[in-house]
Amino acid sequence: QEVGADGGQSAFSAVFPKLKRTLRHRTRPKALRDPRLCTAADMSSSVRDAAAALLALVAGLCTLRAGGQGFETRSLSGKWTLRNDNASLAVPADVPGCVHTALLKQGLIQDPYYRFNDLVYRWIALDNWTYTRTFSLPLEFRQRQKMVLVCEGLDTVASVSINGAAVGNADNMFRRYNFDVSALLQESNVIEVRFVSAVAYAAQRSTAHASYKVPPDCPPPVQKGECHVNFIRKAQSSFSWDWGPSFPTQGIWRDLRVEAYDVCRLVYLSTTPSFDPVAGQWRIEAELFFDAVEAAVARVTLHIPELKTQNTFEAKLQPRMSRNAFLLPVNRSVPVKLWWPNGQGKQTGYELSVGVEVGGGSTHTRTTVYFRTVELIQEPIAGSPGLSFYFRINGRPVFLKGSNWIPADSFQDRVTYDVIKNLLQSAVDANMNTLRVWGGGLYEREEFYDICDELGIMIWQDFMFACALYPSESSFLNTVREEVTHQVSGSPVQVFLFQLVSSPVSADPEGKVSGDLETCTLGRKGSLVVLLNDTYVLFCVCRYLICYHLSDCTLLRIEIEKVS
Repeated sequence: QEVGADGGQSAFSAVFPKLKRTLRHRTRPKALRDPRLCTAADMSSSVRDAAAALLALVAGLCTLRAGGQGFETRSLSGKWTLRNDNASLAVPADVPGCVHTALLKQGLIQDPYYRFNDLVYRWIALDNWTYTRTFSLPLEFRQRQKMVLVCEGLDTVASVSINGAAVGNADNMFRRYNFDVSALLQESNVIEVRFVSAVAYAAQRSTAHASYKVPPDCPPPVQKGECHVNFIRKAQSSFSWDWGPSFPTQGIWRDLRVEAYDVCRLVYLSTTPSFDPVAGQWRIEAELFFDAVEAAVARVTLHIPELKTQNTFEAKLQPRMSRNAFLLPVNRSVPVKLWWPNGQGKQTGYELSVGVEVGGGSTHTRTTVYFRTVELIQEPIAGSPGLSFYFRINGRPVFLKGSNWIPADSFQDRVTYDVIKNLLQSAVDANMNTLRVWGGGLYEREEFYDICDELGIMIWQDFMFACALYPSESSFLNTVREEVTHQVSGSPVQVFLFQLVSSPVSADPEGKVSGDLETCTLGRKGSLVVLLNDTYVLFCVCRYLICYHLSDCTLLRIEIEKVS
């Protein structure tokens, strides 16, 4: 069920209902956020990161060497050229950015928020726009085994080409796109990203969908917004909402870069602390997702210096994407300080160091882990047919008090770290301890969730669906599937583990996770979820148990009363 005035209106209105994002904590390790650059010769001990690392929620990059060869990345953020469909306008544009802010910076439009400028500047969203830039790559970079163009955020419907050759297409603002460009890159290159009007695209998709009605068609007339936003995977509020104007942006709104590597890259790092009441011990499940050029064996060392905890595991890498999971028991001789919500205690975190050795090279990165337990308490209430519904954090009942979080600006390139920190600090100063990231906006950037951890703010996270039905044709479901996979895999938020069955996680003597039931979680980004064999997801909503098949997107609803 939803939190807020629009509660539950679209809970089961589509194959992908407005679920809460869950499962595990996958984040860019802190070492990968360091904007300092290093030479290829230094790759065995450090990581070269994109200059725009703090502007994008991006995957972790594994810097490895094999026979002196390793990993490099070339950020394409910075100055581009922007032109409209008939080339009557051509202006410099920043990436990350959007068309509206590019035109504003050049003095071609006034403040979009002023009076009725949302209507005056409606023509911007109805035009098609193209971003272009040149970039060069040295020979050493181009000699890597594989080169990938990584697009963290294309808003929204776009085609990408390099040196005149088609690279790929995009139709989802919330996905990361990876395009293999190994055969296309030269010493000097031209990249072009052509955007199609999101308003026109949504209307076309609605017209093509004639088998059944997918309401609402348009927002209320008083909002003076655009129609059919539920047919495009874009911030739903960008077509207007009751609290804000219609600005259907176009642009490269997050980082865009080229990655080149010889052995592998570390795409996601996941850490999930949990407490074993039988052993009286904390443990951390760590997941590493690698994209490897070829099969290899790596040694992974997990180390929490402050807790005097360390262990080394063997990871088997397969060509393309592979997952390795390990359980790290925490040293019981050192007291663990807990993370508490705002007003309940301190927000203590511990640095987890992750070392990877493979192919004669190594890399070390780090992330922060927080230890906390969360229980959803649903118990009979005397004299009532219903159940209680509250949370216990670290065994203590905590009253959730907070607000809805909507996008901080219609134009995300204007949202800086300081803007986010000021808003979140204001919430803390008002004695809030919870924010619901609303489904009509967007998945927030990494800094948002980091600051929430530091300030003691719990997050109730929506998927980006709001107050509408959604189409269920295969093309729509396919892009949503990729969106969900990326957002769950790339989640920068701790997820709370909570016990549903007797033994949800088992491990062999090496600490390798196994078993039919891999994990059961209750997250700051979700409701109760169980992952079965990486194939089925079980979760509870209202009085139903829902079974969701990950590969074919089918749902099975069972009333709780009928579940033994």
